[in-house]
Amino acid sequence: MKALFKTFALGAGIVLSCMGCGSGVTVVALVSPTISGVSPQVVTAGTPSVTLTIRGANFTSESALTFNGTMVPTSVVSSDTLAAQVGGSALAQPTVAQLQVQNADGVKSNAVPLTVTGSDPPELPAPLTITTSALPNGQVGAAYAATLAASGGAPSYTWSISTGSLPAGLTLSAGGVISGTATASGTFHFTVQVADSSSPAQTATASFSITESPATSPAPLTITSTTLPGAQVGASYSATLGASGGTPAYTWSISSGSLPAGLALSSAGVISGTPTSSGTANFTVQVADSGSPAQTQTASLSITVTATRLAITTTSLAAGEDGTAYSATLAASGGTPGYVWSLSSGALPAGLALSRAGIISGMPTGTGNSSFTVTVTDSGSPVQIASWTASINVTAAPPPPPTPGTTWYVRPDGGTRYTTNVPTGQCDGKGDAPYPGSGVNQHCAFNDVRFLYMDGTYADGTHFPAWGWVIAGGDTVIFRGSIGTGVSYRIGINGGGSWVGGIWGNPFGSGIPVPPSGTASQPTRILGENWQNCSAQSARTQLHGGWGTFNVLNLSGTSYVDVECLDITDFTNCNRNELARVPCEVGGQVVADFAQTGIEFSNTTTHLTLNNIRAHGLAVEGFWGPTGDGTVMKNIDLIGNASAGWNADPATSPDTTGIGSLLVQNFNISWNGCTEEYPMVDPLPYDDCQDDSSGGYGDGFGTATVNSGPGGWQVHFDQGVVSYNTQDGLDALHIRGAGSTMTVTRTLAYGNQGQQIKVGGATATIQNSLIVGNCEAMRTEAIPGTPAGFGSLLADPCRAGNVAVVVETTPGDPAVFQFNTLYSKGSIGLEVEYATADQGNGNTLLYNDNIFVGFNNPTTHENPSPIYSTTGFTTFLTNPGASWTNNVTFGEKAGLPCPRAGETDAICGDPGLIDETYHAFGYGDMTPASTGNAVQGAGVAVPEVTTDYTGSPRGNPPSIGAYE
Repeated sequence: MKALFKTFALGAGIVLSCMGCGSGVTVVALVSPTISGVSPQVVTAGTPSVTLTIRGANFTSESALTFNGTMVPTSVVSSDTLAAQVGGSALAQPTVAQLQVQNADGVKSNAVPLTVTGSDPPELPAPLTITTSALPNGQVGAAYAATLAASGGAPSYTWSISTGSLPAGLTLSAGGVISGTATASGTFHFTVQVADSSSPAQTATASFSITESPATSPAPLTITSTTLPGAQVGASYSATLGASGGTPAYTWSISSGSLPAGLALSSAGVISGTPTSSGTANFTVQVADSGSPAQTQTASLSITVTATRLAITTTSLAAGEDGTAYSATLAASGGTPGYVWSLSSGALPAGLALSRAGIISGMPTGTGNSSFTVTVTDSGSPVQIASWTASINVTAAPPPPPTPGTTWYVRPDGGTRYTTNVPTGQCDGKGDAPYPGSGVNQHCAFNDVRFLYMDGTYADGTHFPAWGWVIAGGDTVIFRGSIGTGVSYRIGINGGGSWVGGIWGNPFGSGIPVPPSGTASQPTRILGENWQNCSAQSARTQLHGGWGTFNVLNLSGTSYVDVECLDITDFTNCNRNELARVPCEVGGQVVADFAQTGIEFSNTTTHLTLNNIRAHGLAVEGFWGPTGDGTVMKNIDLIGNASAGWNADPATSPDTTGIGSLLVQNFNISWNGCTEEYPMVDPLPYDDCQDDSSGGYGDGFGTATVNSGPGGWQVHFDQGVVSYNTQDGLDALHIRGAGSTMTVTRTLAYGNQGQQIKVGGATATIQNSLIVGNCEAMRTEAIPGTPAGFGSLLADPCRAGNVAVVVETTPGDPAVFQFNTLYSKGSIGLEVEYATADQGNGNTLLYNDNIFVGFNNPTTHENPSPIYSTTGFTTFLTNPGASWTNNVTFGEKAGLPCPRAGETDAICGDPGLIDETYHAFGYGDMTPASTGNAVQGAGVAVPEVTTDYTGSPRGNPPSIGAYE
């Protein structure tokens, strides 16, 4: 029988009861640290690092601050003051982080928010509010402790009693702690007042009552200590025995056997000293209370003394490569396993993180040598600690082997293009040099991207220009300049039509034409200047489309082309939808300097590589069209495009969508269906959002209901974020065709107005993902950093039944939903349906190792169904190969059975995650709590799933949910 743990609050401490661990097992109450103030409490996003001052009470010499559950370097100034440093990686984006102080014994304080904002922090404090809603009752003669809490204002806070009185024997400290031992029973009513540190001070009051029940006769005396920590020869040792019941105080003694040599037991129950020899000592302790007559109790215990010191055995760490996944495991020996690792000083290379299990993993996002110190602690008492100073050198990704093709250059200080049509042209485009100032046909760069396919002349009076790429297949084009240096190249005609890169008189056809195809050994390459080190957004070269061009870059039908390090946008905030507040066209006439689409594809676009591409602020979509075989996209951002992030509907005849393999890795697809401010003013500059109720579209990634080509379309989205899109997040419900697959792994999905993820019509797979069903997020009008009224045109939130995730099964193609963590406040967490009319054999569902946490919906006044189907689950679960096991269900709709029929090894209750609150427009820390969780090691192994959401290795057995 599995042991189930529950946690009960008892004053300022914690008492843990273990069901299934033997009768009467209780762990001693520990004093909780408390936070009364944090300074600063608002930090601007992008700050390299910040030192926080934390004030409160009950801090110990080993107290540490956690930032969203992760310990940060902490210095103990005094028992009521800490100083902690938060690094820049945690402050890179706007967020609201949760701060807690954790003592060495694992007891945590109350949580205090730290706001990371993209704009200057507000000058005025938030209104002061008392957040405590009720106080626990007590008992005469029993110790009482409760801490009042407040928010807003300017910490620190000062508390006092304004009316009424506390029970006799209890007092309220200025820090808000009610403590003491009541001497009289009854119900006592009083009002507390809190004042902040502003000038003039804000105040707030709240009324409370405490009921003190009469003292009761002593409970039976029980020894609560069942095991004692190990010791080490030559190391100081201390362990305190625990008892409950009876009449304190207690008197302890050894009734039989003996302690390890060097240790002694005090009458207060403290075993202490320094062991002098190794081995296991068995003995019996006796405790007597102070009653008359005295109660006594005995228990058999043992202490194992080891002679090995804790040491780190790893001697070096492998070098990393910018943009390439990295993993290294630290090792230690000696002491008392298990070990807990942390970073005690310095910093890992950007993009890497150290897990508590000692695994350094991630993807480096820069180059250079990073030095840092790691610390490992064992599970002994006293705890042993060992530290090691190490370094990781991250090198730049090696450039591709040189190719015999010509390299062409575009740079702002270049010249015009020389051709036989333009004999006065200044440069040949083949030199990485500025125009020298005189001469024609010099060996220098072009000064305009459009000179690569247009020389600026017209062939005749019929308004058709001299047109065609000057480069050949297998050539390389390098654009000099970046956003950081203020360089942006225009694509399309100039305002008024004075210069054209396409057919004269047709501004919509004036984008960059389809580049010539390369070969497998010599691809055609179109590169931004910093393509070898392009992790920073400011390093990318910007192309801005104008005057209605349909696309900025057309890759339809080309093969073996690499495109890297580009930022694609336009310089307007208009929307092609004429119902928008700022339309791009009126009556079919262009009225703004916009581009419709960033990049266009087709299913004949094959062996394409995109890396470090950002398409944002376009008047329609960032990407358009399906792809062909061998397409790989990495580090892709599709953000703030007015209609959709990526509309993969081919809209062509024959109406077939993608063909072959497509991998999209390290992506951010967010805020699509909204226009992007120009110029940008707000930290989250996404305005004029529209959905299908106001003529908009809004999918992050969407496909048409059409068949894939021969062999199917195998789509894989891995390691990314999809959020705040005005329709669905990833909508791949409509991929069809034999051999098609749709796989979503390691993806964070939240805040999208429709479903967060939809997969169907193919082999549908969702694994290792974090999903929050908060489809009403964009209607809250409270997302920090957004323009005022950004969601005023959104009238269809939570469309299609308020369902977080939808998957479909096809005969012979199972639906797979494994190792996911799903929060929902809607009607349904996961909906499973048939993709075809054939509902017979072959429709199977693999539903394993998932965590579902449900919350009450204020509209329906019900919690959601974790999993639902209009046709039931009988076929899904009875067909060969189906599986429904090792899932956690918590907060489900009332009346639903747990486990469900056919479900095995279910956990029906609290999974024990760090943050189990519902975030109306964001998400919290969904990692398992360090103690008391029900999911670690409770899963069933899936051979195909070897790592978790972070890329860390899965255990055997694995943990349930997205995190190992």
